[in-house]
Amino acid sequence: MPTEAASTTSAPTDAPAAFPPDERCKYAYKECKERRSRRKNGKLHSLCDYHRKKANSVQKSYATKRRNMQQARAKAEPAFATPPPAPLTAYALPAPLLPRGYGVYHEPANDHALRLDEIKRRIQSAWERRHAPPGEPSSIYYSYPSPPHYPQVHHHYEPVLHSFMKPIAPLHH
Repeated sequence: MPTEAASTTSAPTDAPAAFPPDERCKYAYKECKERRSRRKNGKLHSLCDYHRKKANSVQKSYATKRRNMQQARAKAEPAFATPPPAPLTAYALPAPLLPRGYGVYHEPANDHALRLDEIKRRIQSAWERRHAPPGEPSSIYYSYPSPPHYPQVHHHYEPVLHSFMKPIAPLHH
């Protein structure tokens, strides 16, 4: 007959134990008839010594595996560091229509004002195109004066035809 010390380290026996149900091992996967082990303070653990040792060894192996994976991930991180941020997309304002004689070396002091005036003119042109009567040729290809409430720029502007635009012939009725 095994001694009490031997039964705590070996597998649980199939012989019925004389322990009350609240003192039996609460192993979840199979009924265990062994007595629950005691803590140092006298309270009961939920498992017997055999199942506690088994659970502790499984927990240690999982902890080792997790620690090894974290170390491997830390070593691989410099190789797979976060990618550099994508370059910021700058939406440039449209270039103003430049007057004749506007050379490479000519940089007016009011260039910002000229760009703002051109933006205002393009907005006005878009509004006119949207509200123009049907059949009227579009004014985007032709020069037109600034609206009266904007300062007048005394330069002649050339119409701009981009290579992808085709001029619309005026309709003759």
